[in-house]
Amino acid sequence: MKDTIAVPSPMSMSCNQAASWYRTMIPLIPKLPVRIYTGDYEHELACKEFKAYWATKSMLRLAAAHALIEQELANEFLTKFHLWSAEEHLGLAYIVGRGKNVFRCAMDILTDVTERERHFYPGTVGESIGMKCHTPDGIYVVTAEGWIKEADSL
Repeated sequence: MKDTIAVPSPMSMSCNQAASWYRTMIPLIPKLPVRIYTGDYEHELACKEFKAYWATKSMLRLAAAHALIEQELANEFLTKFHLWSAEEHLGLAYIVGRGKNVFRCAMDILTDVTERERHFYPGTVGESIGMKCHTPDGIYVVTAEGWIKEADSL
């Protein structure tokens, strides 16, 4: 049986809470219910099913943006958590997944939270590790010990 989720109420979360909720939901997408599609061919059915999961991710992303207390940050939130089109996901899966099932590879890409996305809207210092700040003096990176000047910018 597929799981269901509760979407956050509009204007109920800070940026880091909404980002954390969205990042938590992404890997759960394959467990969420989608509309059952039919197709004449196995390929057509798999394509429609993938697009339904893509639509689920799109809705989760939009729900997180609507949950922001500061709605003026919604566009920035949506830009940072950019969502490629379903066709772009399938194209990338075709390129990187040579010899693999394209739709399975596309689902892996769709449900992956990238390292970059993990650092958007950090709520704690630990979540900030890896964040960079560009200054006239060079580039500084947050580490467990604090801000350290990046070696390349010395």
